Amino acid sequence: MLNLAAEANERGSTLMEVLVSIVIISVALLGAGALQGKALKSGKDGYLLSKAGFLIDDISERIRVNSSAAHPASTNYNMLGTMTDYASLPASYKATMCLGALANCTPSEIGAYDVAQWLAVVGHATKGLPGGATKIVWSGKDAEITLRWLPSYAGEGNCDSDGTIGLTEQGYRCLSLVVSVP
Repeated sequence: MLNLAAEANERGSTLMEVLVSIVIISVALLGAGALQGKALKSGKDGYLLSKAGFLIDDISERIRVNSSAAHPASTNYNMLGTMTDYASLPASYKATMCLGALANCTPSEIGAYDVAQWLAVVGHATKGLPGGATKIVWSGKDAEITLRWLPSYAGEGNCDSDGTIGLTEQGYRCLSLVVSVP
């Protein structure tokens, strides 16, 4: 025969068991939410870093193409020794139009045109980098191109406003590349 007293004690979960399971599920959901936030943050940082790499590649190819023994790139692109954005670029660079077969521009004018067009993309609200600026520093035939932008989240920077990359937390993100021009 069945023991009715044992069955009466085993009819379901107690309130304590339900509360413990709710706490465990809540902690698991909070952990999953935190992981999702980290993934989104890393994804945006990776996207901006990838975009910065493409932009540096673009200007480095422009520099290589517009270089010759008679007109070295260090002369043609020697206009950005300090951190510069499109708004602070001199009007003469923005006015240079070296587009099309009839443009007849000198290598220096092509350099000014390249820099103006490139900086317009670097600082563009959707195509570029947030707060994007750059500098090109020459040492012989080597150009160090530094691109600076605002980090996705506060506290994520690796360089200062001049593009100097440091070990401590700073207000901007930077990517720097040295390009050798023959």
